[in-house]
Amino acid sequence: MLLCSLFSEEEILITYYENGYLFSSYMTVVGIDQQHSAIICTDAFYNKMKLQFSNIIDVNRIHIK
Repeated sequence: MLLCSLFSEEEILITYYENGYLFSSYMTVVGIDQQHSAIICTDAFYNKMKLQFSNIIDVNRIHIK
């Protein structure tokens, strides 16, 4: 799912853990940092964020009808 978002620039819903809380956000994967085991994402406002693979809880595709 993460690779699909990277190659197609498709927005996905990512649930992740940060500072003791769970967050869900619609993001697009723009890069994968293999050296640091992380993905680089942008949100709807093009803010960049780096998420560690170990902190990602769930990834869902957005179904538009």
